[in-house]
Amino acid sequence: MSMNSASVIDDDEDIISLYYTRSSVSSTATSASDLDRRNVPTRSSSLSFPTGTPKISNDTLQMPPPPPSLSRTQSKRDAVAAKYDQDRLKVMEARRLYNLKLVAAAEESKIKVAQQREEDERRKEQLVKKVKAAAKARQEELSLPFM
Repeated sequence: MSMNSASVIDDDEDIISLYYTRSSVSSTATSASDLDRRNVPTRSSSLSFPTGTPKISNDTLQMPPPPPSLSRTQSKRDAVAAKYDQDRLKVMEARRLYNLKLVAAAEESKIKVAQQREEDERRKEQLVKKVKAAAKARQEELSLPFM
């Protein structure tokens, strides 16, 4: 299938066969502008899969150093990330302290309530003793003969 670059493809079968056989054809069938108008992928936009196993050498495993603008951007990102981590740690510490204060306040409240109960019990016992003493005195007063 050898076509010159000036010919135009009118048939869908020709487009499909051209697309699948493009790698074996040395000359292109249409110009790039014709392919763009027809939404047919060009060689540069189509995927090509390698055949065979790629060989990896030590040279391909090493990354080149980033350009200076990227390293500056990366250092800014690192600084922002470090600031974020510091802020996060501060918030975590503040929450921990707040929770400790809440626990301490709850314990204090329990202690105060227990002390209040003990004091109320003591007052109640004293009041009961006074009432019993007054009742006993009244009983003795009533038991005395009249004069």
